[in-house]
Amino acid sequence: RGTGSRDLSIYILHVHGPPPSTFTSFRYCYKMPFDILLFDLDGTLYDHACGYEESVHRQIFEFMVETQGGKFDAITTIDEAKVAWQPIFDKYNLTKRGLLGEGYVFDGKFYDQYIRRGAEKYISKDLELRQFLVALPRESRKVIFTNAPESSAHEILKLLGVDDLIDDVLGTEFFNNEVCKPERAAFDKVLEYLDARDRPAD
Repeated sequence: RGTGSRDLSIYILHVHGPPPSTFTSFRYCYKMPFDILLFDLDGTLYDHACGYEESVHRQIFEFMVETQGGKFDAITTIDEAKVAWQPIFDKYNLTKRGLLGEGYVFDGKFYDQYIRRGAEKYISKDLELRQFLVALPRESRKVIFTNAPESSAHEILKLLGVDDLIDDVLGTEFFNNEVCKPERAAFDKVLEYLDARDRPAD
């Protein structure tokens, strides 16, 4: 990507599937001179099939049922939570952002802790992942780009045994619940932060 003073190259790894196949498809390029390697987290650095993402979704619905006050009072069952959740997620691409946008009142930090709890039940050290990341060029900056809160992302990276290999984590605090993947504005904000936005045309 061109910048005003220098050129940066970025490779974005965002593949949903078992990590071994993801790594195999990516190996061909890891020796190329990329300045920044931008990784998704959920379902990319760990296998979607492990059950953690399913647990998060279940806990989102439980949170919506158990939280009291305001619009939450109309939600009394998991099925009602799912019905209320679907149009919110379709519109906002992220549940927390959507609930806030639709006028639900709740403690954001407690919400993050509640829905992302239990990661240790599903995620453990991944030696293959660590070997893969270690094999990448040291000079390439390794950044996590996720719709998860940074605290949860760091917890997962530690469980995987690779937290020390990641240079930066950009999550919901970075985006301030204003944008998220897969919106173009979220990618633009990340590129701007990384000083990798395209140079304006003359």
